[in-house]
Amino acid sequence: MVVLCHQLLILLLLNATEWKAEKTASTVADRKNLSIDGYSEILNYKMEYLNLHVANLNFSQKMDTAAGKNYLNVTAKSTPGTQLLFSVDNYYQLEIDRESFLPLRIEKRVCQKNVRHNLSLKFDHQSHRIVKDDSIEWAIQEPCFDYFSMLYFLRAKSLDQTDTVKLFIDSEFLIYKVNARFSKNQQTMTVPAGRFKVIPVRVTFEKTNNEQRPWKTDLLTNRLAQSGSTLIIWLTADELRIPVRLEYERSMLKTQLVLKSFFLQE
Repeated sequence: MVVLCHQLLILLLLNATEWKAEKTASTVADRKNLSIDGYSEILNYKMEYLNLHVANLNFSQKMDTAAGKNYLNVTAKSTPGTQLLFSVDNYYQLEIDRESFLPLRIEKRVCQKNVRHNLSLKFDHQSHRIVKDDSIEWAIQEPCFDYFSMLYFLRAKSLDQTDTVKLFIDSEFLIYKVNARFSKNQQTMTVPAGRFKVIPVRVTFEKTNNEQRPWKTDLLTNRLAQSGSTLIIWLTADELRIPVRLEYERSMLKTQLVLKSFFLQE
């Protein structure tokens, strides 16, 4: 059960208006002149563990150009029949800086078998600190993201600029050093949302200290970034860089998110 929890929520993302991409890679390639900026975006994923569809994760993003912020809503919900294996019905709301993709504020509603609470995190990147529920605070190293904002930050990187990206992730009080290596070798991948040209990104995690979190939290925050674990993200090979598949590997076990459908709206 503990091993399963380690695999549970690799990243995450939402279940709203669906657009089935039954065409081929041109579904995304035809939109290559349309930057993510200026568009609402919905990504719908299924989570697979041991070849079982155990949960749905969905991301919904809105842009506020005037405020210089992006707003991201994420839901993670167990599929019917899997609640005995694990029960999760979580909601995340993020406020992200539009240029740097650094998180500014995160609100969480955690509803799991053994953890039920609401939580608020405020990121102060100038003073390099995070405040939880206006009461507990801790120091961070920069640039510091959470899992979801990291994903959008990596999507915005240009392969012409770098092959490897280094950053930090806050896992609620626990800080991890992250290395993300972009491959320049394109692949072709078929998922329920369509057939795409993709670029793999290999992400590794290393804990920066021996601190222990003094509270319980959601499975994603608690389990994803562990030293020795690997996350591989396949991004579409165009400006949109839509995550087509995410695979989390810990020991011999794997959990993956697979893109079911997506929607872009002007």
